[in-house]
Amino acid sequence: MPDQDANPIYETSPRSSRTQTELLPLLRSHLPYSLPLLRRIQHEIAHPSPTAVILTTFPAPAPSSGPSPRVPEYDVSPWLLAYVDLSAGRETQIVLYSSLERASLHPTTITTITNTNITNPTIPISTLPPSTTKNLLPLRTQLLSLLKYIKTHHLPPYLSTFPPPPPKNDHQLAPPPPTAFLIGNLHTGVFSSLLREKIEYATADLETDFIDGIKIHRYDRAPYVKYLFPEERIYAENEAISGFHFGDGNVRREDLGLVRARTAIPRSEETLARLRSCAVYRDTPVHSIGEGKPVAWAFLGTDGSLATLHVEEEVRGLGLAGFVGREVMRRGVEDVGGGGVHANVAMENRASRRVMEKLGGEVGWTVTWTVVEV
Repeated sequence: MPDQDANPIYETSPRSSRTQTELLPLLRSHLPYSLPLLRRIQHEIAHPSPTAVILTTFPAPAPSSGPSPRVPEYDVSPWLLAYVDLSAGRETQIVLYSSLERASLHPTTITTITNTNITNPTIPISTLPPSTTKNLLPLRTQLLSLLKYIKTHHLPPYLSTFPPPPPKNDHQLAPPPPTAFLIGNLHTGVFSSLLREKIEYATADLETDFIDGIKIHRYDRAPYVKYLFPEERIYAENEAISGFHFGDGNVRREDLGLVRARTAIPRSEETLARLRSCAVYRDTPVHSIGEGKPVAWAFLGTDGSLATLHVEEEVRGLGLAGFVGREVMRRGVEDVGGGGVHANVAMENRASRRVMEKLGGEVGWTVTWTVVEV
């Protein structure tokens, strides 16, 4: 007998006509809130994975209804749309968007920046507003139905080809347990729908404070701050820095080992090679051969975020972070034909938050990466 409390889940390919004519326009109509999922699907279309799928809580429209978005602007019932690729492992397996997220964004005090001082107010953890309380149960049902669908239909083939564990000397973050799912860019208000009544996000006990039927292995109690970069700020003049220049194209393949050595964020060289990136090199004498090693670099993630921004220690303090950060965002926006860029910075990482603010980023909302099992 079917589960009467379940929400039907509908599956399609990222490269299907439904994705192109219905789902991508729908996500664009919810920008900037849907930006991480929109960019993740766009990256998938450009760099296909044979195991990736798109899941929705609403069916495709009837053939006669045309290519307009399936859920119109005035529709108040919540819906979910998700990108799923379990083979991504520790590089984020699920990115999802709930239509309730758009209602959650409230005016935020934008960080004030002057030549001598940067104020850095505490960012409140984003919640779903009281007006969406009646939709909490449908949202929770949709989330559980989505995860159960993935467990039933996609986990078995994934487990049959489960990759070997990383080597012991791998300094990057460990992958999730094989039967659990790593969800990234998850709005903290949506995540909180899995909490029992009157439980606070930051203090929840993993064993007792979440609803029945789900196990949370980990989440970010101090969440990430989502910064948004409007197009006009991305295209602001990027003044040259004497003694340095950009490399042509992406970071060279032979330098990706250096990039991985400088971060704990788990990305393989194969993944890095598929990302839009930019490197900065020292200027060299006219007759020298080659450019040497990069001294700064930036990458946009598979979700279109400013995911890696690094400056080698010996050249810090020269403005290279902003120099390479603006350039990679400009190149990334050109790749997808316009739109903004986003970034995720740990709440307590004040130094990185200051960099985002200097680049023109505006605080949007808070997100978490969580490992979930059903």
